[in-house]
Amino acid sequence: MAEKTNVCLDALLETLKKMNCDMEKDQEVENRYQFKFQGEHFILDYSPESCIFMLYDIGWAECLLEDIDEVAVFRKAVNAANRFSGASVWFTIDDPGAECKFHVHASCEFPFMPELPDKESYMGYTLGKCFRAHKHFSESLYKFRSEYQKNKEE
Repeated sequence: MAEKTNVCLDALLETLKKMNCDMEKDQEVENRYQFKFQGEHFILDYSPESCIFMLYDIGWAECLLEDIDEVAVFRKAVNAANRFSGASVWFTIDDPGAECKFHVHASCEFPFMPELPDKESYMGYTLGKCFRAHKHFSESLYKFRSEYQKNKEE
C-alpha cells in the first residue's frame, strides 16, 4: 500500500525551502524535521494525518542551577516573556550532574494548509514568535537582574 501524502506537510516544507531553510529529516525521531532560519535552529514536529504543526526553538538561554539568584531571575523572565511573545516560553533542568543547568526554550503550535495566501509571510510571522520570545526574555532578564542588584545593594 502506498504511503499517504500529507499535502499540508508538503506545502509547509516547500514554503520553508523558499525561505532558504535547509530541512533535514530527523533520523532518530519519527515525524520530525530540523532546520535553521536566520541562524536559529528549529525543530518541527508533525502528525502525518494533521495540518497542525509544533515548532520548537530549544535551549537558547541557560544558567547554572547552582546560582540560585540567577535561576530566580530566569524564572521571572520566562514568566514575563510568556505574556508578550506569542510563543510558549518554558524551561527544563538537567538531571543532577557535574554542571547542572537551567535551559530556556520556546514553542508554538500552528496550522498550515496549502490554501493559505502568502505562505512565506505567514511562516515568517510564526517563526518570529520565537524571536520575539528571545527579545522579551532578554529584556525581562535585564530588568529583573537590575532590580535584584538594586535590592541587594539596599
